[in-house]
Amino acid sequence: MTGARLDLDSAQAAIFLAHLNPDAPTPTLGLAVGSPRNHGIRSLAAPIILFGELVAVIAVIGTTATVPDGADSPVANSLRAAALRVGAHLGSDHAVPTEGYP
Repeated sequence: MTGARLDLDSAQAAIFLAHLNPDAPTPTLGLAVGSPRNHGIRSLAAPIILFGELVAVIAVIGTTATVPDGADSPVANSLRAAALRVGAHLGSDHAVPTEGYP
C-alpha cells in the first residue's frame, strides 16, 4: 500500500483540529501523539506556525516499537525542534508553546 488518507485520530489531524476548533482535545507540549486504528503504527506531529497561523504540520510515523508515545522523548524533542527550525526558515518568530497548543 502506498499512501493512505489520514483519519481524524491521527496526530496530524489533532494539530489541525486544535487550531480550527477550540473544543477539540489540546495536544500537550506543542505536540500530538496518534495511534491510528492500524495497530502497531504511531505518529507524532508538531505544528509549523507562521505569523501566528498554522501553515503546516510535520510528523514522524513509525511502529509503536520505534516511535515512543512520550511528548518528552528524544524523538518528540527533535520533532519540535525541527518544526521550530522550519518555521524560522519561513520567517516566523513564533515558538511552539510548551503548555499546550494552540
